[in-house]
Amino acid sequence: MNISKEIKMTINQRIDALCTIMKETKIDTYILPSSDSHQSEYVTDHWRSRAWISGFSGSAGTVVITQNAAGLWTDGRYFIQAETQISSSYLKLFKMTEPKVPTVNQWIKEQLPQGSTIGFDVSLFSQASFKTMKKHGNPKNFPITGLKI
Repeated sequence: MNISKEIKMTINQRIDALCTIMKETKIDTYILPSSDSHQSEYVTDHWRSRAWISGFSGSAGTVVITQNAAGLWTDGRYFIQAETQISSSYLKLFKMTEPKVPTVNQWIKEQLPQGSTIGFDVSLFSQASFKTMKKHGNPKNFPITGLKI
């Protein structure tokens, strides 16, 4: 892919490009955390896939993308920044720990029909996070695949 063209893509164009790849690889939702392979919150540019896809530059947050919806979860340190940075995109801001705001896992469960596939880069999740995802995602209904896209 042409890097200079990639840099000029809008957030929505990046999300659309990911959705195209997801469709081709039969992944119904894709999760992009902020961490690197060492579970660090503050990461080098190489690991900033969540920031690249969303335009949100805060150090903490998770993006989840489906074919029909996209969300960004972040904490109170970043509510105003996130609202500004994602305002012209498909992304909906989920203000973590606020009343009636679903967790990432709850939202995925609400969004996806039975038999859907969840994809993510396995190197960016701890074993505990993966177990929580399986538990809340109900592995009988949501096959979880550790694909790198």
